[in-house]
Amino acid sequence: MILIKNQKEIDIMREAGRRHAKLMVILNESVKPGITTLDIELLAQETCKSLSLDMIQIGYLGYPNAICIGVNDDAEHCIPNKNKLIKNGDLVNIDCAVKYNGYCSDGGFTKPVGTVDQEGYRLVNTTKLALDTAVKACVEGNYVNDISKAIYSIAKLSGYNVLKNYTGHGIGKSMHEDPYIHNYVRFKESERLESGMTLALDTMITEGKGDVYILDDGWSTKTVDGKRFGFFEYTVLVGKDKPEILNQF
Repeated sequence: MILIKNQKEIDIMREAGRRHAKLMVILNESVKPGITTLDIELLAQETCKSLSLDMIQIGYLGYPNAICIGVNDDAEHCIPNKNKLIKNGDLVNIDCAVKYNGYCSDGGFTKPVGTVDQEGYRLVNTTKLALDTAVKACVEGNYVNDISKAIYSIAKLSGYNVLKNYTGHGIGKSMHEDPYIHNYVRFKESERLESGMTLALDTMITEGKGDVYILDDGWSTKTVDGKRFGFFEYTVLVGKDKPEILNQF
């Protein structure tokens, strides 16, 4: 069942998103050559404390860190690593969920580092375009499949593929609520969107086939073909006439 938030809950989620957006801007600006992915994790933890944000990813199903962060062909749920040095030309993706006053906000981005090749920029720009297009579908009367179609169509028209084993999701008091939102249309029927629903739109696009494998740490993933991965995510409030991004950064 997809939960409808009342006005009080929406107001809290707006504040959670506002604080979360500040965190994401700080993390984005920190991504530079010469630092490690663990350096960014430590900055995230310090910033969450200063913004009174709960680091809800730590301990979630056993995940050990506050953020997920990967480079190039790293995909979902990558654990920060003191030996993973960020270099000029890398594409760095960060995914981070937090909680404020009992309600969650989830978001992420891919940052081109320094001088990136033209195809790298195209992947990043296409992934962001897919997210922006998916956000526009978050209005009352549309369906979850409309969000999935938006992401998939942008990816395929650009010559890319989407990750099929990971999804976006509802969000509220819990980081993961109904519905699950695939980056492609998996089922013929899907849930109808209503004003007051809050959704985390994970947009996951790859240069290759879209298949990933899990590393020995049990969390971190890489694309099977070694192709690069693009990721963007917003938390969005479904509206009667237009959506609202709660954590735009």
